Amino acid sequence: MNIKPIIYDLFCDASVGPNLRGSCAGCLVIRRPCTLKDISQFPDHMFHYCIIPDGTNNAGESTAVAMATSIAIDLYHFMSKYNCYIVFNIFSDSLITINAVRNWMVGWIKNMGKDGILRSSSGSVAANQDKFK
Repeated sequence: MNIKPIIYDLFCDASVGPNLRGSCAGCLVIRRPCTLKDISQFPDHMFHYCIIPDGTNNAGESTAVAMATSIAIDLYHFMSKYNCYIVFNIFSDSLITINAVRNWMVGWIKNMGKDGILRSSSGSVAANQDKFK
């Protein structure tokens, strides 16, 4: 196994149109320099984006983090054939999205109804839950 980790930094952000509707979510993926020669043939950076025509800023931010998570999972599966240690760092400036992933989602799952809808402890429906699921 490769002892030095292969490190991917995933930078997430979103922006909205002038009327605060319609958002674009983006994720920049950068692989830090590494010594594993087998992967030098692959790009060391890539950019993914998604346009959400009626999306809000929060919807865009959560979409960007969901995109980054999906990309990290795909990269993990792809890189597993090289038997290496991989680290993923996901960066977001959206405190709402970070809190949702780190703190609130566990409670939402505990309060999820039989209908599969995530709810807060007060019973309100969690916003943008399709991205968090």
